[in-house]
Amino acid sequence: MEGQPELITVFKYRIEPGETILHMPKGAGLLHFDFVPKDRAWFVWALVDTRRPDEIRTLRMYGTGHEIQTYGVYIGTAISLQGFVAHLFEVAKTDA
Repeated sequence: MEGQPELITVFKYRIEPGETILHMPKGAGLLHFDFVPKDRAWFVWALVDTRRPDEIRTLRMYGTGHEIQTYGVYIGTAISLQGFVAHLFEVAKTDA
């Protein structure tokens, strides 16, 4: 935002198996994807400017050996405590 300093924060967003639609501040940078045992859930961390308006981001998670229909931009790979290996992709706006 012109003339104002950025207010940068790291936010954590829960990811569901399959497709997840997120509302994030515009231009948020995806930093890390992992499984959090305490929460028994998948998350992605993002660097955000909290003053920016939200935009919709579509992420898709696939397991190793599963068919990938639309993969987009690779975000990361994580492993659950049970040994499930998940791969996260951001789908381009035209593919969502």
